[in-house]
This record gives sequence, structure tokens and C-alpha cells, in this order.
Amino acid sequence: MIVEVTGPSGVGKTTYLLNLLTRLEDAGYETGAIHSVAANKQKSIPTTFADLDGQNVQTDLAALPWSISICVKNPRFFFFAMKQILFSKSQINEKIALLRSFARKTGVYGFLSQRKFRNQIICVDEGLFHSAHNFLISPTERATKDQIATFLRFCPRPDALIILTDRVDQLVTNQLARGDLSPRIRNRQQVATFAENAWFLFSEISGSPELMHAALILNAAQTEPDMALQKGQNLITEVRESLDL
Repeated sequence: MIVEVTGPSGVGKTTYLLNLLTRLEDAGYETGAIHSVAANKQKSIPTTFADLDGQNVQTDLAALPWSISICVKNPRFFFFAMKQILFSKSQINEKIALLRSFARKTGVYGFLSQRKFRNQIICVDEGLFHSAHNFLISPTERATKDQIATFLRFCPRPDALIILTDRVDQLVTNQLARGDLSPRIRNRQQVATFAENAWFLFSEISGSPELMHAALILNAAQTEPDMALQKGQNLITEVRESLDL
């Protein structure tokens, strides 16, 4: 089963995902991860997919057949995504990066949707659902409610979705402290607008009736870390039971 962890930049997705994996492994579950080689324990997931920092042209080629399969099965999502990317205000090189990211995310989603992964818990850092953060917003563009609603109608869903949120000022502080800013941010002043646009996006998603039932919204400012992990594990357990896994 696919468990995606998503949310604005600077919200703490990596820390949460790694701690959740440890918790699940301690509970006896078989896990895998799309995050890093160290985090992934599922040998049938190739390194070119599992290691996000190491993804390259080889990843693009490996993902392409799976990406085509998902796009053929979900044509409205494909055309919606293409429209958002190609007609955005981004520079040409940024549009190319967004297209490659979309192909990878759809490809990895297709790969993980195979039956052989059904009984394993594959935690994905910024999976296909996170593409909303990639092509619906930027430091200079905010998603409209109609765009968000369309995305929610057409985007293929993971088996379980965990959305992390926080205050805008905390997101800004965390991003500046981390220093690893999005390539789309051209100056430090844009950090705040990017955080505001991301916060709006995930706030709208979290409050939408279109959001699937197998979803968990965690506010970092209001939830203790251990409780957040317990809620994540509870969601996964509930979804597994509903899928008879």
C-alpha cells in the first residue's frame, strides 16, 4: 500500500516520515520508502526510484513506461497537469523541471501500484499528490479554488494520505534555517510568499469535501510529535483493515 506524506516546504515531512517508518518497523510491519537508500528496506524498489536526491535521467527513463500507463488511465489529470505547467509563469527551465518531476511522480506511483506491494507499507515523501505543490503554486502564483477542486477530482490517490501543516511564520523560519530553498525561490523575500501560497493550498485541500476518507491532517503547532506518529500508524492500520491486508 502507498502512504504519502505531503505538506508545505519546511513543515517537517522528512523527520515525520523517517520516524513513522521506524515506528512501523518496530511494530513488525514490512516497509519500503521513496526517500533515500537508507530509509528503503524494500529491495524490489530500485535505487533510482527510492533515492530522491539521486534521481536523474536514468530515473526519467525508468519511470516513463509507468508514467505513460498512469496518464493513459487518467487522461483528465494528465491534461490538467500539462495545462498548469505549460501555461504557468515559470521560466522554460523551470517548466522542464516540473515536467520531469511530474513524469517521475506518476511513474513511481504506477510502479508502486503493482500487486506485489499491496501487503507492504511503502511510505512516499512528496509523492504524486504533492504535485499540487509543484504545479499549482509558486512564489508568484497562488492556486485558485477551482484549480484545487479540479486537482482533487482528477489526481490518483495513495491508499493513505498524511498532510502536515503549520503556521506560515513557522514555515518561513524553518525554510530559512534549513537553507535548502526551492530553486524557484529567487530571493529571500519570496520565501514568505511561497510559504503563504503553500499554506493556502494545503488549507483548502484539507478542508475540501473532495478529500478522500483515508486522509490525516496534522497541524505541527497543535499536535505532539508522538501523538502525530500514533495517529499516522492508526490511519495505516485502519486502511489496511479496510483493504483486507
